[in-house]
Amino acid sequence: VNVTMGFPIKQSSPATFFNTLNSMLKRSRVVDGETCFFYEDLNSLLSHPYIATNREFVAAVQSEITQRRLYFVPSSTICNFSTELAPIFTYSADIDGYEYLKAVLTTIMGSEGLSQIDSYFLEVYNNTISRIKQLTEKEHIETQGLQYLYLTNRLLSTMTVPFEGEPLLGMQIMGVLETRLLDFKNLFILSMNEKIYPAKSYSASFIPQFMRSGYN
Repeated sequence: VNVTMGFPIKQSSPATFFNTLNSMLKRSRVVDGETCFFYEDLNSLLSHPYIATNREFVAAVQSEITQRRLYFVPSSTICNFSTELAPIFTYSADIDGYEYLKAVLTTIMGSEGLSQIDSYFLEVYNNTISRIKQLTEKEHIETQGLQYLYLTNRLLSTMTVPFEGEPLLGMQIMGVLETRLLDFKNLFILSMNEKIYPAKSYSASFIPQFMRSGYN
């Protein structure tokens, strides 16, 4: 598949993973000096494909939650079931944001069954957190875990990643402007609507339309 107009990162698997992780960290709380995660947020993260492939770990954690009727699950309890996935759940409010996200990315990128596309997206995440680190060090800004994750998600929310394949083979996915010189036997034009295509552009103004008409 040749996606010349780019694929939005916010719709990728890494984006859903980090959004779920962000929700879990935001609702975490410290109990007896230890970070604990709300069980619903934890179950959402455990169901993500990046972690769900480790079935023994997921089953063990969920069984522990059920048997002990845990409402908030201590991070040490989760880490005891897997040393490989421990960096994801080793979190505190004052943890260094770059070091934490770097450890999470390293853990995910080392997991089995990761597709080539996901690896490409994760590399973009890796480059982004390195870029944030350079900027924060330059401006002498200290960023903790949640702040760093927030900045990363904000930077990547509007980014698109192009996938360039062989133009004469496979399926081409492109924008309207790129279709002007096409000469193929079969074309599929999707989601066309008179109200949407072509797109309407409006100029913002504080002067109402009836006043403009009245004063010509």
